[in-house]
Amino acid sequence: MDRRGVLESTSLVERREGGWHTRRGPFLQVLERLTLPVERQINRLVGASQLNPFYYAGPIAVFLLVVVAVSGLYLTFFFDFGFAASYQAVARLEGQLIGRTMRGIHRYASGAAVVATLVHAYRLLFMGRFRGPRWLAWVSGVGMAFLLWLGGVTGYWLIWDQRAQLITRSFARLLHRFSPFGPSFTFTLIATAAKGQSWAFMLVLFLVHLLLFLLVALLFWLHILRLHRPVFMPQLYWQLGIGVVLVLVAALLPVEMLSHADPTRLPGQVRVDPIFLFFLPIAYRSAPGWLWGGWIAAFLVVGAVPWLLLRNAPSPSISIDQERCIGCTLCAKDCPYKAITMVPRPDKKHKLVAVEEPTRCVACGICLGSCDDGATAVGVWDAEAIWHTAWERLRRAKQEVPDREVVLVFTCERHTGQGVRRFRGERIPAAASGRQVEIISLPCTGAVLPDTLTRLLDAGAAEVRVVGCPPDDCTYREGNRWIAERLARRRRPRLKRAYANAPIATAWLPPDAFAEAVQAQRLPTIAAQNGQHPPAQRVGESMTPVLRWRHFVPAFALLALGLVLQTRLTRLPMRAYPARPAVVQIVLPDPAHPFGHWVRQTPAWLTRRPSRLVLRIDGEVRFEVPFTPDRLFAARPSPLVDEVFVSPGEHRLRMSFDGRDTSLTFFQRTVRLEPGQVLRLGWKTEAHPGGPVE
Repeated sequence: MDRRGVLESTSLVERREGGWHTRRGPFLQVLERLTLPVERQINRLVGASQLNPFYYAGPIAVFLLVVVAVSGLYLTFFFDFGFAASYQAVARLEGQLIGRTMRGIHRYASGAAVVATLVHAYRLLFMGRFRGPRWLAWVSGVGMAFLLWLGGVTGYWLIWDQRAQLITRSFARLLHRFSPFGPSFTFTLIATAAKGQSWAFMLVLFLVHLLLFLLVALLFWLHILRLHRPVFMPQLYWQLGIGVVLVLVAALLPVEMLSHADPTRLPGQVRVDPIFLFFLPIAYRSAPGWLWGGWIAAFLVVGAVPWLLLRNAPSPSISIDQERCIGCTLCAKDCPYKAITMVPRPDKKHKLVAVEEPTRCVACGICLGSCDDGATAVGVWDAEAIWHTAWERLRRAKQEVPDREVVLVFTCERHTGQGVRRFRGERIPAAASGRQVEIISLPCTGAVLPDTLTRLLDAGAAEVRVVGCPPDDCTYREGNRWIAERLARRRRPRLKRAYANAPIATAWLPPDAFAEAVQAQRLPTIAAQNGQHPPAQRVGESMTPVLRWRHFVPAFALLALGLVLQTRLTRLPMRAYPARPAVVQIVLPDPAHPFGHWVRQTPAWLTRRPSRLVLRIDGEVRFEVPFTPDRLFAARPSPLVDEVFVSPGEHRLRMSFDGRDTSLTFFQRTVRLEPGQVLRLGWKTEAHPGGPVE
């Protein structure tokens, strides 16, 4: 059966229900329903949808990352490498207004970029913009969020203050628990500090910080790889407004400077940023396995959303009737996802012919509104099927309520899942002044041809309305702009000139405001809408009101308030060690070193005896590690690093190697430990002459 036969047998069933059905499940629709009231309040406060930051979260996040890169480059010029040198370099920056402000911009823009990224991801989730070919954008976006978080953690680490000390201890604890590199990592930090070579560690940390940012840029390229005309940056007024807000907040609320990291003391109360350092309070109150296992599992689950939230019915995909195609290129130009390409036509009937790429099709239907010749289809839907669906609704309404005027409303699947819900159960919902409204649902308003609207007027419709999402908030990115420009005669296929003053109206509203457009007695026609704006405006801008100061002031005041709240919330007090215990830290670069040549020259039967290193505190064994001769006298001994928490006060410490019949004591002393004090037990070796010693 050819495609026309499929249309005849299946589309009539769909037409009885008023058209296309949303492919989003109840869970996603509930998420959107919970979010729309917040967005509506912002729209009311600002008075212009193009100044709602929720709609531009993605480009805003990119702009903030550019700010992070520029401010980070500036800070790099004044940065030194080393535990003390890095801290002192930051302290010098804090002593200068420009340096202090640039550091604040770098810090606050980093946090704001993460917030904007999460808002962008959340909106993509409830709009269903992760399905099918868009899985790559979703997965790469999740990867970007993860790398941004790691980049923020390494940024805090580079300062080498008490916050960095907590990060170091948390990372070392993780390595100790899940890898064999924990002791080596901790000993390397101790030894490099003792030898004055900490610059090497800080240089590596800085390079990791830089590499993470470069990886974010790579993932961003993957994020937009399948997009036609990707939007990199927000409009200029967004850039200027965000820039001014960042400068003012950074200058008036500078970033605080914590005390320098002190390896001989546990950090006291510090202020942490829950955006990047949320793990610190948890890391010191729970097992690392639960924390990091849960964190990794959460990222894997979020990354798998495109496959976890699949609907049972597969998405339809594009097909092109190449016999009908005249090679006009309109469908290829309008497709937001590069699902159509133009190639030379073999039969020379026309110069070019459109070729579909179903693996990239997201079933938006925008190509249906681009083709006057009916060459494109998405599943069983094409332009003619849309016309028949609307015509049947019109015919039935005129038969059942012949005394009423009929208004046909074309809308998208977002409005269908939200605003149209209130009309469900009413086969023919009533409108104001006795006019009858019939709603035709499409995947996107960009799927309707201008000629379809005029044919419906000729068939007896009193008015035709197109109700779509606000500009730059379309589920399929550009569909609402394309139909607006077609009806304004600025994009092909254009509304015929003879219908320039016809009763065709458009409304670009959030999905929960659908009733406002449907129940209004009359909406301004296309000609009236375009007449409200000067011709010098850019294409498609007539969809939104002209921006004035009364719009900008509340919009950027809202941004400033949000940034101030972010700065306050990122200074949450935290005490990792509320009880302020003392710590006995064992640091042994070579556990066999104290034996010298004596043990190595003993008979074999003696060296086969197992031994154990034991630390007794007040006579109680608090730490022990077994050693076989192979491990104890390895050619390349591994360092031993561990620590024991004790209550402050006076304690008797004894560290020894205990065998079956003998005990060799290396340290025995009564010490008084202050709250938070770290007492390091260890010895120098030939390999590490500058190593720690007690």
